Amino acid sequence: MVTDYPYTRYPSEDVLRNVQLLHYTAATTSWAQLIAGTATAYQDLSPYADNISHNESGLTVGLVFYQELYGVAQPRIGDLIQVKLDGYPLFNGQIEDLSNYTETRGERAMGLTVRSRDSN
Repeated sequence: MVTDYPYTRYPSEDVLRNVQLLHYTAATTSWAQLIAGTATAYQDLSPYADNISHNESGLTVGLVFYQELYGVAQPRIGDLIQVKLDGYPLFNGQIEDLSNYTETRGERAMGLTVRSRDSN
């Protein structure tokens, strides 16, 4: 006799997903390298992502950090962003805008607007 509840034996596919938000500088990485999967010099922004929303034309990302993304490590307009889901590329785009840069008690926040190469 089975005593497990059906929902414990068959978990939803949405229970656990491994999502990465990767930042590539435009000076060291080209679109061709990013799409071919040969780009290696990246910065993982996943620990700093506060919110991410995605639609057919782009991506908006809210980042919260202290000193980690300050100065040289800060994403810049023109840099490339890749979102990976369970290790597979889900979205490739280029930073179009940095907005909402705020600082409160040492904590910094910024918003990124990322557009896919094919969007208008």
